[in-house]
Amino acid sequence: MRLPITLLLVLAAPAAWSQSLSPELEDVKGTVTGSGAAAGGVGYTIRVPKGASLHRTGALQDLYSKWHDPFASWKVQVEATPVRTLEAALKESTTSGHLFKPEGSAVEGGFQVIRRPTSSSVVDAAVWAYRVGEQGGVRAQCSGPAKAIDTLVDMCASLKLVPAAPTP
Repeated sequence: MRLPITLLLVLAAPAAWSQSLSPELEDVKGTVTGSGAAAGGVGYTIRVPKGASLHRTGALQDLYSKWHDPFASWKVQVEATPVRTLEAALKESTTSGHLFKPEGSAVEGGFQVIRRPTSSSVVDAAVWAYRVGEQGGVRAQCSGPAKAIDTLVDMCASLKLVPAAPTP
């Protein structure tokens, strides 16, 4: 019996989609500018999935992304922010109509908001980390598979402020 090649691809695809929910992470460093940053920008370090692609929006935003499966990707978006309080962070992270519940807490050097899904039909989740220092504030939004919320928390918890890279 011969199966059409399309059918073989459909049957094989789910096996190819299953990947570890804990990707290997690597440290990256950057500088972002914008609202909430000092004149020279805000320097940061954070851990992202190893091999993630960097997409820059000028000097305003760094986005690291890596494909996970057809339903979710690993993404870490870093940008300067004027947010300086946990209350403001909770307000900023709340979007009506979405199926998640924001949970805020203070952490060393800032605060974090976990956007945990409230429905099993939601396949992705997000964690927002905020750090505030002399050079300004920075926010990292770490998103990926909802089943890997602990990995997202770990990635965003690694956000640190460092001296901004000198501009050429």
